[in-house]
Amino acid sequence: MPNLDIVRRRTTARLPNIFPKKLVQRSSSWRSWSWPKLNLPRIPWKIVLLAGSVIVLVLASLFVYLPSATVTVKARSEPLARDFEIRVDQNQQEVSIADLAIPARIIEQEVAGEKKIATTGSRNVGKNASGFISIYNFSKTTLVLKAQTTELTANGHKYYFTQDVGSIRPTARIGLEDQEIDESSLVPPIPVVAASPGEEFNLPSGTRIEVSNEVFGAQPQLLYAVAAQDITGGSTKLVKLVTQTDIDNAFKSLGAELDAQARTTVSGQNPDLAISENAVTTQTLEQQAELAPGREAEEFNVKMRSKFRALAYAQSDARKIIFERLRRLLPETKTLSEEKAAVDFALSNVDLNLGVGLLHAHVEGSVVFKLDHDELVEKIRGKSAEEIREIFLSKPEIESLEIEFSPFWVKSSPKFKGRITLDVL
Repeated sequence: MPNLDIVRRRTTARLPNIFPKKLVQRSSSWRSWSWPKLNLPRIPWKIVLLAGSVIVLVLASLFVYLPSATVTVKARSEPLARDFEIRVDQNQQEVSIADLAIPARIIEQEVAGEKKIATTGSRNVGKNASGFISIYNFSKTTLVLKAQTTELTANGHKYYFTQDVGSIRPTARIGLEDQEIDESSLVPPIPVVAASPGEEFNLPSGTRIEVSNEVFGAQPQLLYAVAAQDITGGSTKLVKLVTQTDIDNAFKSLGAELDAQARTTVSGQNPDLAISENAVTTQTLEQQAELAPGREAEEFNVKMRSKFRALAYAQSDARKIIFERLRRLLPETKTLSEEKAAVDFALSNVDLNLGVGLLHAHVEGSVVFKLDHDELVEKIRGKSAEEIREIFLSKPEIESLEIEFSPFWVKSSPKFKGRITLDVL
């Protein structure tokens, strides 16, 4: 057997001494080794307990008071349309819901004014054309043509004799009937004048002119005339003049302006009153035109004084009757949105002398179901979104709803009423 002691000594001798002597001595066995102690400051146990309590309270507050629920509910509505007839009377002292009557007022306002109007009439003050004509008489009868009863026409324009023409013997022909006229058989040329001034009345020589007489009539194949020479001298010069239509339109226009002025004044003095178009009369007290019809002028002036009279009433009084009557007709579970209701008024049977009228009112709006806010909040405490939806939509008075929980981890409504918001539309 080898000598084991010698082997142990040799092995021990080859190992270097890498541990401090103190550590080797104190750690003769690995089981007796421990970490060195740290010199940390000691925290009092009361502070630790207080900090822990604060953290617990904060976390509890977050999970209890932070969660919230917002539920938006739209109540079901129904359309409503009604018609009312309300008596408007100046003798009515106050609004009567039972009698459907409201007070009215007769308002009078006197106004005056004047207006300058441009004329629309015109007159030609130029010269009348004049000249001489030859008359051809194939009637085989000597004729007498009076200036007052004879009318001459050419190109649509009228001419007249300046004097009576007598002894117009029949016109002869040379040779056979169809041959040329015997000029010696004609009466001397007769002077004529145009019916009106104007360049358009000038005619060249040889122009045929038709003759019409009250006794002989118009027979152009037997009686006509021809311009013996140029009919000249006609000229055109237009001037503006006042017409009766101008005066009538001026009074009408000024009257409308005064009526509008009176309405504006009355409305400004009585902003709460309504005046219907058919409840107004305007009486002309005085009117005057500066110029008479036919006077030459570019423009003229008119003056007028009138009295405005109207039957007025307050629409707020009528609305008071309407909505009070509707509230009485509706069941307790429904309500009418008065602010959104539209009311159209029309006044008829107006008598300004008596100060009465009949007001027709047409109302259109929506009737909304009433919802008990506290009852609904109580029912959804601690409920999930699906449960809230089932509870609300089972009620016929609810049309739709929206549900929102906060923060994001919240899956049901809080149990505290203060953390639940219920909005009713």
